[in-house]
Amino acid sequence: MEHLKKIQAFNRDKDVMRLQRMFKDSSILEVVGVERKETRHSKFLEWLFKTPEFNTVSQVSPIMHLLDVILRRDEEQNNVIDRDFKKDVITRKSNVRIDDVNREVTTTGLKLQGKEGKIDLYIKAYDKKTGKTIHICIENKVDSNEHDNQTLKYYAYLLGNTDYLSIFKGIKYSFDKNKYQCPTNDEDIKLFVFLTPSAEFIMKNKEMRDSMCECDKYIHINYQDIVNEILNPLSEDGATSLAAMDKIEQYVCSLGVPGGEVKDEEGNNNFKTIMASGEDILQLSVKIYYEYKDLIVDAILKDDYKDFKKSHKAFLINLLNTINHHTTDEEEYYKTQFLILRMNEKFNNFLVRNNGKYRIYNQTEFAVEFARLYFNMKFQRPILNVVGVVQKLNADFASVKSDLFSMTHKKKNSANQYLNDRLVEGYGIFFANNVWGTGNYLAKLEVFIQNQQVVNKCDFEIVRSL
Repeated sequence: MEHLKKIQAFNRDKDVMRLQRMFKDSSILEVVGVERKETRHSKFLEWLFKTPEFNTVSQVSPIMHLLDVILRRDEEQNNVIDRDFKKDVITRKSNVRIDDVNREVTTTGLKLQGKEGKIDLYIKAYDKKTGKTIHICIENKVDSNEHDNQTLKYYAYLLGNTDYLSIFKGIKYSFDKNKYQCPTNDEDIKLFVFLTPSAEFIMKNKEMRDSMCECDKYIHINYQDIVNEILNPLSEDGATSLAAMDKIEQYVCSLGVPGGEVKDEEGNNNFKTIMASGEDILQLSVKIYYEYKDLIVDAILKDDYKDFKKSHKAFLINLLNTINHHTTDEEEYYKTQFLILRMNEKFNNFLVRNNGKYRIYNQTEFAVEFARLYFNMKFQRPILNVVGVVQKLNADFASVKSDLFSMTHKKKNSANQYLNDRLVEGYGIFFANNVWGTGNYLAKLEVFIQNQQVVNKCDFEIVRSL
């Protein structure tokens, strides 16, 4: 009955009730079902940077705040921006006006892999103090990945230099000088921005950023940057009209909608992340999450709370998404991500600390990753007797399932599909990958992992499981 008392306290909490109401507020974008459409977000940004009300030449204009965001992220990431320009913006020697804002700008004359591209948002500005023209090329990604070498294409297009493309193997490009007109000059400032809803932890993680964007000249920013450093100042300056304020509030509301489920690259269902959140929602979410953390974890992972989990599903997903989106702590990021996945009963995931790094594995990945590590630690010298090794592995894992390891691929009878993962390249040792969704083999594997002496916990530790 103790868990019922916890739930009662949760349900009576005024902060919880307030946050539930805030999560249920719908923006006009959500009402018409376009809150995840990249083109709609690019359209809003076009409005933001074109509206004369905001874009008088001043030190607090949206374009100056955007430049602040870009410079800050550049310092964190790759330092590709000219130092003198950076100093001019930071000291506010720069006095920037926007000359033009356009969406869907075609890379006329330049094709990669046989296709021209369209720059999502292109801002052209002029620095009245330094006399420099500033070009900002924004690639906007919401729920899709980069395709067709987009960022490489746009970088080459704005520079008018295809030599950069020659270092990338497998990329075919054509350059029609008769059609192409370079929009920039050598002395201009060119800024390339990759805008995503990425969580703050991802923004701080080079490996994750690199997997999203092919061109290393791009600076990653997220929608939370737009909210915190551009929209919030407009809301707080007292000069923004009520009509503009309403648009901004509706837009920020739409960014806080997770957006349901989506298939990832492996074809698995996943919950979409929020794009950004307002300060009120963030503060309440943090307060409630850490106050009721034990209840939330138990509700998701234990059967005793399954009714509470079901009745509060939307709220818990929103809450976890908000925490996950803002944390910079690796452990917290993966733990909340794991809980979000487990809100879907179809997921059988494992949160593992593998060689010091947190990873979320599905059931097959979990089994195979451990088996590979086990093999590498037990047989650290060249293998002379493959048959003997397979026999030893099968003997070790006999408590999990007989004949898990083999020397051949095993195929389904009805299709030409292999059922074993290659465990060790070059030795012909394979590990069954088709059994983990049936029976109780995963539970037995967990017990085996906890009791075996070959792989140390510091190398492979189960943090959370089924």
